[in-house]
Amino acid sequence: MSNLQLRVVSAVVLAVVTLGLTWLGGLPFRLLCAAMTILIFYEWTRMCRPVAATGLGFLPEALLPEA
Repeated sequence: MSNLQLRVVSAVVLAVVTLGLTWLGGLPFRLLCAAMTILIFYEWTRMCRPVAATGLGFLPEALLPEA
């Protein structure tokens, strides 16, 4: 499977999952948002730091209360 095919397949799968959880709403949607937030923060820390966040390095941000 080429790189483009892999990207298209993963995009379709992620789109279906995201739309499904958005349609369900409630707790599934909140868990989706939490997972996306953690992944975005993890990627941001890997790009901005010379040493990547490992283990529980992103835990303090995840524990912040809702605004």
